[in-house]
Amino acid sequence: MTRWKEKTNLGLSTVMLLLALTGAATVAQDIKSTADIAVVVNAKNPETNISKATLRKILLGEQHSWSNKTGIDLVLREPGNSARDAVLGGVVGMNDKEYKDYWFAKVYRGEVASEPLSVPSDGLASEYVSSNSGAIAFMPGTDVRKDAKVLKVDGLLPGTPGYALK
Repeated sequence: MTRWKEKTNLGLSTVMLLLALTGAATVAQDIKSTADIAVVVNAKNPETNISKATLRKILLGEQHSWSNKTGIDLVLREPGNSARDAVLGGVVGMNDKEYKDYWFAKVYRGEVASEPLSVPSDGLASEYVSSNSGAIAFMPGTDVRKDAKVLKVDGLLPGTPGYALK
């Protein structure tokens, strides 16, 4: 009887693991099928969820590190990119010129050494994030790499109704 119970428990554990993995694959597929803007971080980043208010602090250079004390490396697409425009407008309420002026003033006052890194493609942003433990970038779900870690924003993933970054 005990041997049957062990086999049954092992079988149930296997089924539950398969269901969990199937769910994870579905989430990844949902993200890849949406143009919502994903918040992408390094796979080693301990965060799984971030608030829109915290994103605002990061984008404005007011929050400098993650919960594990790793410094935040902000990566944005170059000006004129629709994902950049959506993030700046939707999170900090600024257009690109206002944002550039904001960071110019921070650098001029000596509050920061430089403005956030700007890259010409989502591929370069992904590469930077994968090789820098504190990096954070924003890109359409359709451009998120399979190995990327996508944070929930206020508990929601891209492609979910009510998601904040469109």
